[in-house]
Amino acid sequence: MVQQRVEFLYLTQQDVIDCGATNMAMIMHKIEKLFSLQDKGETIVPDKVALRWGDADSEAKTGRINAMPGYIGGDVNIAGIKWIASKPMNPLLRNMPRASALTILNDVETGFPLAVMDGTIISAMRTGAATGVAAAYLARKNSKTLCLIGAGTQNHTQMIAVKTAIPSIQRIHVFDISTERVNAFIEKAKEEAPDAEIRGYQSASEALKGADIIVSATTTVKPIVKAEWVEPGTFISNVGNYEYEFDVVRKAHKIVTDDWDAVIHRGIQTVPQNGDSPFFSYAQGENSFP
Repeated sequence: MVQQRVEFLYLTQQDVIDCGATNMAMIMHKIEKLFSLQDKGETIVPDKVALRWGDADSEAKTGRINAMPGYIGGDVNIAGIKWIASKPMNPLLRNMPRASALTILNDVETGFPLAVMDGTIISAMRTGAATGVAAAYLARKNSKTLCLIGAGTQNHTQMIAVKTAIPSIQRIHVFDISTERVNAFIEKAKEEAPDAEIRGYQSASEALKGADIIVSATTTVKPIVKAEWVEPGTFISNVGNYEYEFDVVRKAHKIVTDDWDAVIHRGIQTVPQNGDSPFFSYAQGENSFP
């Protein structure tokens, strides 16, 4: 028996960009379609597997690598897996990006690979796009002020997605514990959102004043945002872990997640703290541009 030759695509990061991976409007359209297929039961999303060097609290330093398999049905009909590493000390110690990812796509019928590709930008754009789709449906249509908690690389795609979903955004407030990161973020953000007024803040409470939309993407293990700082009607996307006090969640009129079972499986955001009862905090992922 002569074995059939199997070939697959290998896509570099530049190849992925050339295929349109930085087109946020297109990515948001694809993500909305994905959510629709998931709602119809046409996806399979097994629990995320996290490889840790220590416990969940140590991730802020030692990092992790996640294996995230999935299947999309409908007219997509593709299986795949994302293998994504998060090493928070990379930028500080090695001058390397915190996150790196590889994506493998497989033919559903044969199981053989169709493509192996860089997944870093895909992952970052996907995470931002999920916020963008949510904001399009849940945020006030005339929202003017976006507050970003965290000046890391992930909030760039979050900002682009919110601006794509809510073109009325005129002001962008940026808070981070590092003034250097805030300044660097603003320089890049001026190119990504040239029509917005972008300002850095040294305190979260000041940055949150007047915010219509809040997006948080940090590696903090302690709450940053207090309930009294969040104004009624504000849309919040919690991309990181512990950015919000439980009272912020208690104050919410509506809480939305794509998959509650997946949220509680991770065993972080819903774990009781200091005698609190378990509450939900929406976490989409932690990814970054290189």
